[in-house]
Amino acid sequence: WAVYLTLRELGCRRSTGLLGALALACDPVYFALSFSFMTEVPFVCLSTLAPYWYVRAMRREEAKAVWFGCSCAVAAYLVRPIGIVIPLALVPPLVWSRDRRTLLRRSIVPITLSMIVMVSLQFGMPRLLGSLDWAGVREGYLRWWFLVKMTSYLRWNVEVLFVSVFPLAPLLLAYPFSRRRALQVAATAVLLAIVTRTALGYFQTPLLNGQTWSLHDIAARMMVGGDVVSRDWALRIVPLVKLAGLLCVAALVAIGVTRWLPRARWTGAHGIIAALAVLQVACINALWLYNDRYYVVLAPLVAIVAAQALDLDTRAKWVASALLVFWFGIAFTGTRD
Repeated sequence: WAVYLTLRELGCRRSTGLLGALALACDPVYFALSFSFMTEVPFVCLSTLAPYWYVRAMRREEAKAVWFGCSCAVAAYLVRPIGIVIPLALVPPLVWSRDRRTLLRRSIVPITLSMIVMVSLQFGMPRLLGSLDWAGVREGYLRWWFLVKMTSYLRWNVEVLFVSVFPLAPLLLAYPFSRRRALQVAATAVLLAIVTRTALGYFQTPLLNGQTWSLHDIAARMMVGGDVVSRDWALRIVPLVKLAGLLCVAALVAIGVTRWLPRARWTGAHGIIAALAVLQVACINALWLYNDRYYVVLAPLVAIVAAQALDLDTRAKWVASALLVFWFGIAFTGTRD
């Protein structure tokens, strides 16, 4: 519902909002984790509500919406500590937007107060509740951050891009269903293939073994002990999966270049989505959260961007709807214990 309402706030049609919401619901990783004890889905729910309220605040100049958004951010923080960056996503668009000075003044208090609460909890909870083991482990990792080669971070971030984008394939593969957009995506895909092959020495796959969603299995690999035996069909379709992943990333890049990068088409609401994506990717790198279950936080943002790009294209929406039915079948049959 947060994805649906955010798309409506961005001026999209109801069908577009519903398409974006269903794209998140049918995300095989998100769907699988909904049946687990993991905190990703509760965190995504709250962290997606926060930007909805921020977008609403920007679009309607509602100062009280900022308070609601910051409250959701604090709740998200209590699920997972990386929620501490969520209120910061509102700062850049407020600063850059010249016609939001009044809202900027009114937003300083809820943003500052929510950050103070979260920082206080970060230091206060260990004293009140005792040692938080995993928080200590993650903090301990920070001292090794600069000992890793930059080429490793480059490779990992390419993986983050491909793996996080692919679950939203129904929207992204529907985008090039017009001659002009197909040419844009094809040209971008060729360029990306050359760059990734040159930089990495191989073509990136969007379904890595050992993660929540892989060609070997979906969800069961990470939740049930024992090895999963490779299947012949999985090995045969690897090239097809790599091509589909490349086209998804190319479509997202094309959407960004043609629809988001031109400054005249930007609004403060778009800035919130972009800033939150950057902040979450920064957290993934800072804490070495290189697993697809940590990338789920990016899924609502990709769904919003991709669905908005289809808003005026009825044919592309029908294609996306058909792909979503197929995608839900993958999610449903793959989520097993």
